[in-house]
Amino acid sequence: SQAIDPERGRIRLRAQVAESLTRLAFTTVPSTLALLVLPDQIVGFLYQTGRFDAATTLLVAAPLAAAGTALLANAGVRVLASAFYALGDTATPARLAVLRVACSIGLSYLLMLRYGVVGLAAGSALGGWLEAILLASSARRRLDGLALPAGRWGKILLAALLAAAAGFAVKVAFPWDEVRARALAALGAFGLAYLGVSWALGLP
Repeated sequence: SQAIDPERGRIRLRAQVAESLTRLAFTTVPSTLALLVLPDQIVGFLYQTGRFDAATTLLVAAPLAAAGTALLANAGVRVLASAFYALGDTATPARLAVLRVACSIGLSYLLMLRYGVVGLAAGSALGGWLEAILLASSARRRLDGLALPAGRWGKILLAALLAAAAGFAVKVAFPWDEVRARALAALGAFGLAYLGVSWALGLP
């Protein structure tokens, strides 16, 4: 039987991890910005009716935005953990997951004392980023780098920022009383702008 070249396997795994993280970024980066810039439109579209009024929408939108900041981290952890499993290392992801839980509990408690439910969501998000950063750092050492395509990541961020600007502009320029019409316009502008800019920049 043909022996497996460990170095070739490491190079292949590194490329697969980089591509998977980049594909995740294409959906999670704009989603994060949408949750940060238009959380009231999302919540309003889904729930604002009857006793669930505009004030309640804002109360729900704030923790939603805070929790949304960890979308990329939470998704990235799954990819990075799978890379460690492929390397035969199940201990590192497990240890960092336990650390994440402990830090999330502590941070959520401390931030909740000052910021209420928003602090609770923010503490959980910070714990997610801590796990993702430590896992990425460990993966970089094990794989001799991650080789993330900086050009594609830059284009994704640019497209997401322009989309967020478009969605926010529509939200401000057309403050209609009809909640769902305003939300559809703002979120539609966001989505179309992101896809349009991504196409113009040549993102796959």
